[in-house]
Amino acid sequence: MKGLITFLIAIIYCQIINGQTTQEEYNFITKGYQFTIDYGLDMKKDYTMKPIKNYSFSTSFHADIMGLFRTSGDLAGYLVRVKDGTFGKDICIPTENSTDDIWQQYDYLLQSLPLSTQRYYTIILSRFLSQKPTLFADNSIKSDTLTQVAMPDSEEGTGGIIIPKKTNPLLPGNVEGINHHSIRFIPDPPQTAKDIDGNIKVNICVNKEGNIIEAKIVSEVTDIKDIDVISLVLSNVRKYKFSLNVYAPNQECGYIIYTFTKTKTKTKTKTKTETDE
Repeated sequence: MKGLITFLIAIIYCQIINGQTTQEEYNFITKGYQFTIDYGLDMKKDYTMKPIKNYSFSTSFHADIMGLFRTSGDLAGYLVRVKDGTFGKDICIPTENSTDDIWQQYDYLLQSLPLSTQRYYTIILSRFLSQKPTLFADNSIKSDTLTQVAMPDSEEGTGGIIIPKKTNPLLPGNVEGINHHSIRFIPDPPQTAKDIDGNIKVNICVNKEGNIIEAKIVSEVTDIKDIDVISLVLSNVRKYKFSLNVYAPNQECGYIIYTFTKTKTKTKTKTKTETDE
């Protein structure tokens, strides 16, 4: 997916005049423009934001593409305003000659998007290129309603993991306390044939990349001491996948409680994910 998006962007800049997107311009496109609108401020000095194209899939996904231009006429970068259900994000596509640091920020932002949003984003970017918009002669917004794209019953995550949609919360805020990452993959709860009741509490910490870098049993509130079951739980915890977010803290922590209950055949498990106190 990332490779396709990068390829499409390379084609864009074969068609337009551009300069280098600076850090200030990148920040304005991703954050400052919305701030300007919210507070009724004047447009950034020496710049013009030109609307280019609107895209929509049914009533769920909308994308407005705009261009930030300098007074010299050079393109400073694209603004793609994405709205996917309750999820919204302002995305800056930097210009071709921008620094690696700017492109890395764009890359991180894309990776933090819900997978369905990434798919729609790729589709509208492809459509945008195929229509060869005239950026300088026409400032009127053109709308394009696209056919709803059927989504499969499962989604493919990093490393080829198949993520069932029913257990794949994609929007931020599904894990209290780990507010900068969304859950990208929830493993099935561990099963054991041992006849046990009780709880196991596991502290987890996530880095910027969304990887679990620490998982520890909180012994004082864990009433299951069976080493085999504890090992099973720790292995299960590390299967959780979180989204990447370059703006997240270096380490963000919460905890998961595994509750085991006895049955006639085998012990069932459920998990509860909460925040550190």
